[in-house]
Amino acid sequence: MLQKYFDGAVPARGSLTESDQAIDALAVSVTERCADAAIAAFAPHEAIAAVWELVDALNGYITEQQPWALAKDDANRERLGTVLTTALRGLGTVAVLLSPVMPKATEKLWASIGVGGSIAEQRVDRAFEWQGASHVVALESGLFPRIEQSEQVSA
Repeated sequence: MLQKYFDGAVPARGSLTESDQAIDALAVSVTERCADAAIAAFAPHEAIAAVWELVDALNGYITEQQPWALAKDDANRERLGTVLTTALRGLGTVAVLLSPVMPKATEKLWASIGVGGSIAEQRVDRAFEWQGASHVVALESGLFPRIEQSEQVSA
């Protein structure tokens, strides 16, 4: 949608709603729980479970905010930009947090986000701080190849 409605440019966020702020706060909380508590306790499964809280919240946020509906009216352009940028910021945080356990997929995601550099250069304990100056997202194919299953015909 950033490609389609903003020519790939990541817009500055406008006024933040409670929902936007909740995603930002969860990104900070999940980063702290992953980097501090779970890793220090040698509990990577707890770190991954915490990241999935952010993934679930982002899914709910997109469903609630309905950017596809916002895009239908130019009067909602600023809100659309805020929603898409908030979701992208959360997705970038997820990528940084999962990079130690999914390096190839998160590197592809990082390249798609378009901030440059390698995801390996990002600090997991500061995952929520990755977002910087405006940048352009790069349209990429899916992160995971589709598995085609052939249909077996039984005689």
